[in-house]
Amino acid sequence: MISKSVLKQYMDLQEEIKETENRIKNTEKQIEKIENGGTVIDSVTGGFGGIQRFKIEGFPYAEYGKLKERLYTRKATLQSLENELMEKISEVEKFITSIEDSRLRRIISFRFIDGMTWEQVGINMGGGN
Repeated sequence: MISKSVLKQYMDLQEEIKETENRIKNTEKQIEKIENGGTVIDSVTGGFGGIQRFKIEGFPYAEYGKLKERLYTRKATLQSLENELMEKISEVEKFITSIEDSRLRRIISFRFIDGMTWEQVGINMGGGN
């Protein structure tokens, strides 16, 4: 028999996947910004006792590399979470189909599969619930 914690874990996994997808999109935007921006310009002082100013221009390889690595890691995390979710989906759906009472199956499906609040479940069930 499946426990409520497994049902909650299923819901949390769905949310975690959405959050990870958003982090991936943000990282991709940061990478794109660097790629489209080309070089960066900075100025430093030095020479003649620190009174001379030098303009430095270049591509931010260090930041770009870190973002690429972060993107790779986040995509790997997403794949792992999706695999775990697929296992949970199977486990949860087997449990729900094993429930004999149709009304209870619907309630659990609305709440845990569709992620509805209890108020939304009541509205969907109808009949003043």
